[in-house]
Amino acid sequence: DVTDDIEVDSSNLSYTDADYKIMANQMYVAMKGAGTDTPAIERVCKKLNNVDDWNALVKAFGVKSVSNWFYKFSGTLYDWLQDELSAREIRKLNEEILNNIGVTL
Repeated sequence: DVTDDIEVDSSNLSYTDADYKIMANQMYVAMKGAGTDTPAIERVCKKLNNVDDWNALVKAFGVKSVSNWFYKFSGTLYDWLQDELSAREIRKLNEEILNNIGVTL
């Protein structure tokens, strides 16, 4: 898994491993299938207090795949967000939430 090499300072974490797994699942549900629940993505991102929270979320998400008869995609949380969100939505997420914790998509 490509996310194994991501470093997380556990002393900076705001949540438990179980919490990050729940948030990662919320992100996946917001992006899989038809349409993207952008408000759900924003709600999860607003819970993150620092870059280590982000990295823990990315690690908890891991690599997820989706496949059906007309579409196949596999990637990390970063890849999914890049694939699912428009350039405008990415800019908004960066400017309003992620840049505040030292993260840029």
